[in-house]
Amino acid sequence: MGFTENAGHARPQQSSVHFDSPSLDRLKPSELHRPLTSLGLPTDVIDCLSRSGIFSVGRLVDAARDRTLASEEIGLTGAAEIEAALCALSKSVSRGGNLDWNRYLNLRRGGPTEPEVPLRREPQTRAYSLLAQDPSLTRLSGSTRASRPDILHFGTRAQNSLRAGGITTIGHLVDLARSGFVPFRPAGSRTLAELEEALHALSGSITSNGEADWIAYAAKRNFVILPATSQSKLSPRKFLKILPETLETAVGSRYGDKECAILRCYLLRPAHSSTTLRMLARQLGCSWQDLSLVQGRIIRMLRGALLDDAYGGCSFRFREAFSTPFRQLRAAVDMRRDRPMLYSEWQNIVFRALGLTPKEFSGIETFFFSLFDFRLFNPSAALFEPVIIPKGKSLACFSAALLAVKRLLSWSHPDGLSEEQLLAKLKTSVSPEICSGDMRMLLTSVAGVELIDSAKKVRMRVANLMRLSDQIERLLRDKGSPMHIGELETELRKATPHLGRSRTVRHISSCLWDHKERFKPIGRSGYWIINDWTGHETRTIPEVSVELLRGAKRPLNEAELYGLIVARRPVASPGSIGRALAEDRRFHRVGPRLWALNEIASRRGIR
Repeated sequence: MGFTENAGHARPQQSSVHFDSPSLDRLKPSELHRPLTSLGLPTDVIDCLSRSGIFSVGRLVDAARDRTLASEEIGLTGAAEIEAALCALSKSVSRGGNLDWNRYLNLRRGGPTEPEVPLRREPQTRAYSLLAQDPSLTRLSGSTRASRPDILHFGTRAQNSLRAGGITTIGHLVDLARSGFVPFRPAGSRTLAELEEALHALSGSITSNGEADWIAYAAKRNFVILPATSQSKLSPRKFLKILPETLETAVGSRYGDKECAILRCYLLRPAHSSTTLRMLARQLGCSWQDLSLVQGRIIRMLRGALLDDAYGGCSFRFREAFSTPFRQLRAAVDMRRDRPMLYSEWQNIVFRALGLTPKEFSGIETFFFSLFDFRLFNPSAALFEPVIIPKGKSLACFSAALLAVKRLLSWSHPDGLSEEQLLAKLKTSVSPEICSGDMRMLLTSVAGVELIDSAKKVRMRVANLMRLSDQIERLLRDKGSPMHIGELETELRKATPHLGRSRTVRHISSCLWDHKERFKPIGRSGYWIINDWTGHETRTIPEVSVELLRGAKRPLNEAELYGLIVARRPVASPGSIGRALAEDRRFHRVGPRLWALNEIASRRGIR
């Protein structure tokens, strides 16, 4: 069946609906994008057109002009309704390309050409008709119905309209559309046409179990499917190979050259590249602040698509095999998102989730940091291990806390502090926002921190203490007994190999004598103890020998004296007894290696 306006009469029956009028060529795009429901066609006719992929006035005009709409599918009555509507439409086009809908409605009703009383515009809060009568939509599974509308690739206007109407799930949208209306603020013909097109594509993408085949949905809407090759699972090497090209195609399908340049030259820059946003801004001739905003826009789009199936405004679709590694990595880091993370810990997580070594992953690491909203804090490598700071944690606060931990343990409290004491000091000196969950990361990040389980303390290793006196005291306390100055030199060189031969006996001796309030020598033996130790004999060999000889009330040989003195304090060798007594006038040799006090010798008449 066909009809042409210029002919003025109905043509014989044909196999397709045909209507062509020059006035319809003047229609503005805004009028062409109006939904079919605005033409007032019967519901069964709109359902037939929807199944043929026709959702807007413009598509209906094109189909009637190109004879692509078979009359057998619509029926004679339906074809007559369509031709009558198009005829009335062609007579309602103004010179500017707008439609006079009052005239159209009167022509459809068979009334006067010009209404006697102008029709009043409906309030902007009225409901708009949106029909989705395809029975396959009733088979949607519960998980698909509970999905957010973002998964349907709606544009910004459609998303705002659904949000204003309180429509938060696909099931809610389908139910309202099947009832014939959607209660949101007027969204214009484009939005309604987009909603109808999405629901029609969804109805044709439902599998036997009620789940939606989203790749089929994207194909029906002519979206770019990434990557182009379908694979059930990607190996780590294949994933790494196709990642840059896939992401650049996705960004390029929505944005321009500037966005692609940021992705390629900054977010996916090689590991050896030192390109910064400022350098890239100079190359592109714009400000780095502008590039920072553009970078945020790219990351938000890719984060939503890769992690949450939020494809709002996107004309591409990622395959599940490509999105799965990102979601596996997110699941692994979510367990640690509430606290900072060591860089080495991050590398282990990446290897377990993606199977990529640190060397392989380094070229795309910046992109993943941005995707998960992480910041890499990389202070001096000799003092701290790099730390990954999650969103919500202050980088300045964490940096100050690291320095405070190092200062407190290496300078103010070289003997160590409990974690509770250290946390209290950090809350007072740095920030009250620091919590106990941050302590383990702070202590692990600072180089040289060790945990003493027996004392339930954390402290710095000997090599990381700032003062030589603290290092000496640490060695003495760890041993718990007197140490010779030569032994101290040996142990310090082992503990501080980075200092070379700067810890000589001369330096150590000078430090010990300069800190007599902390250290005490054991006579002139070269042995030292800590001042607060008790029960240690620190008198010289002659002073101890005087006490021993007076107690014995007889001369003692050097072997006897050595045995008695070494039980009280260290003695270098038995020969040192004779040398020390020979230099002291209080003693007198009365025989070979036999010594007596001068007062005892004179009392007994010993010559």
